[in-house]
Amino acid sequence: MKKITFLLSIMFCSLSFSQNLVTNGNFQSGAATPWYGNAANVVDLGGGNFVNQANVLAAGNPYDVNLSQNINLVSGTTYQLSFDAFTDATTGTRTMTVGLGQNNAPWVALTATTTLTSSLQTFTYTFTINYGETVADRVIFDMGAATGYVFIDNVSVTEVVNTCSNGMQDGTETGVDCGGTCAPCSTAAPTTNAPIPTRPQADVVSIFSDSYTNIATNLNPFWGQSGSVNPNFTVTSGNNILAYTNFNYQGTEVTATNLSSMEYLHIDVWSNANPANTILQVSPISNAGGASEFLVTINHVQGQWYSVDIPKSAFTGMTWTNVYQLKFAANGPGSTVPANFYFDNIYFWKTSVDPTADASLSDLKVDGSTIPGFGSTIQSYTYELLTGTTVVPQITSVTTTNASATYVISQATTLPGSATVTVTSANGSVISTYTVNFVVTGPSTNAPTPPARATSDVISLFSDAYTNIPVTEWSTPWDDSNIQDITLTGNAMKKINFGNFLGVQLANYVDASSMTHFHMDYYIDAGVNLVGKVLNPKWSNHAAQAGETSALLLTHLPTTTGSWVSIDVPLTSFAGAQSREALYQFLITSNLGSVYVDNIYLHKNTTMSSSSFTTSKVKLYPNPTANVLNIEATGDIQRISVYNVLGQEVVNKQSNGTSVSLDVSGLNTGVYVIKTMIEGNVSSTKFIKE
Repeated sequence: MKKITFLLSIMFCSLSFSQNLVTNGNFQSGAATPWYGNAANVVDLGGGNFVNQANVLAAGNPYDVNLSQNINLVSGTTYQLSFDAFTDATTGTRTMTVGLGQNNAPWVALTATTTLTSSLQTFTYTFTINYGETVADRVIFDMGAATGYVFIDNVSVTEVVNTCSNGMQDGTETGVDCGGTCAPCSTAAPTTNAPIPTRPQADVVSIFSDSYTNIATNLNPFWGQSGSVNPNFTVTSGNNILAYTNFNYQGTEVTATNLSSMEYLHIDVWSNANPANTILQVSPISNAGGASEFLVTINHVQGQWYSVDIPKSAFTGMTWTNVYQLKFAANGPGSTVPANFYFDNIYFWKTSVDPTADASLSDLKVDGSTIPGFGSTIQSYTYELLTGTTVVPQITSVTTTNASATYVISQATTLPGSATVTVTSANGSVISTYTVNFVVTGPSTNAPTPPARATSDVISLFSDAYTNIPVTEWSTPWDDSNIQDITLTGNAMKKINFGNFLGVQLANYVDASSMTHFHMDYYIDAGVNLVGKVLNPKWSNHAAQAGETSALLLTHLPTTTGSWVSIDVPLTSFAGAQSREALYQFLITSNLGSVYVDNIYLHKNTTMSSSSFTTSKVKLYPNPTANVLNIEATGDIQRISVYNVLGQEVVNKQSNGTSVSLDVSGLNTGVYVIKTMIEGNVSSTKFIKE
């Protein structure tokens, strides 16, 4: 009989669920208790069909409108959250944040973003509690990030129980199984630490590791992703693990770092997800030109730590002089299928070399400043100078990685021209040559000076002629271009190196409803083929201050190279809704490569008459001067900038008053341009430093 029973037994591994931890999850009591929060509002939809209803009138933080219930959860245990939800037909679609988390500070939570429609849907999410037992728990519905109705019903939270029918309790079973054979139940989180790194700090740039000094500044910036981040998950005390639970993609912000000398990206990863149907990808993010990111797949091993060293060459098209973020993605870009992953020892590294055979440089300065994009492994550089430059730049400082190495500098004598640094290692076995190619490009003159306008008649994004509104990012993480500041005879401009588009993030929402015109000056290098080329500016309006609600887009086909071109058009020339009460971003789409821009502003198409505007006269003395330059004006001096003959800003000083004494004793002997902003207007004057 036992033999027959064995033959008829079913061999299986499965998941089962325990009792519902939520009370009044179907709201059929007709009251909200024990639910709480400002969204606790039980209504009868008819026929005794009770649900919780909330109506969000203004979008803000997700947690501004909340429905919660306290429940008891156990750290390390996996739970399934299930509920029915929908919105009304007028709203049509909206999102909310759901999850499990702490009911008090520090308010750690495991969450997901749910998209509702006007049709009732059942949503199910699985969370493994990883934030410890120090604070009690709750189930969370945060609805404040979007407007419109939310209806919630049939909420349940149940423990996920692994069972394995092999006749013994070898996993997380709650009872003895009935027989059969299958693999032991796997754990949902690591129970051991990743291998301890052994590479020396000098060869490593670390993002996350207890073994090194890390450059990460924000391990959980909110980029609209699902899930949660716990940088303090531990198996044993003294070692932190970076836990991503229920995540589809996740970013990390780091101190902008030149990684040119590094060779590999190392990652230790653990996941219980089956690699056959779960993809993990990673990419650094750079804004130094070339590809801003390139996702590379990591083929992890289920249920154990897996160490991978990815060569930088795998990140196709990327440049490494200014890496400022790192991104992981689960199941492909834009995926809505989350997974749980655990990471440790995320760092870039390079192969150690014999110091006496090292013929590399750790720094290379031209005219007193480190050459842009410098990296010890990069041996050829292009140094751009504006057209009209006559002074040949000089290599002013060289630092060898090994202090015992020697070098010889050969300076450029003409423009265009090249300078070289030949480095010989201490043991004489290695010789390296670094080359700096000086090229002349860009405009030889500045863009036309904008007319004088009343402050209330201009909203300036970038111009030396007006006071500019605050900008937080001139090249956002979500664009694929980069931008640099250029100065010509004391006037600032910007050079954009386009991928496809540039995104500019304003610091505040700007009401431009009263503005009627748009202005931008641009310069394209002579000889550029303009066939099929565009330069399309766009203003992004965020009426609800929760994402773009409308946009103004101008399609502009350039026809001129080698000289400044001014776009000055009515805003009615822009396609799209004319709403502009909350401008929050400015974008330019272009396939031109490099473009110089200046004087980007909105205006009312008015100018100040000579009777209402008089440029404040500036008095400088003594001139020439060796130590102190006194500056006097008839109006309040707001800012002072000093530029050398190469257009480099050497002094920038804020002021408030009609006179300033400026210490110029530290400047080199020569001629300088001083620009003073006086009551919103800019004046330029030259002085001589003895």
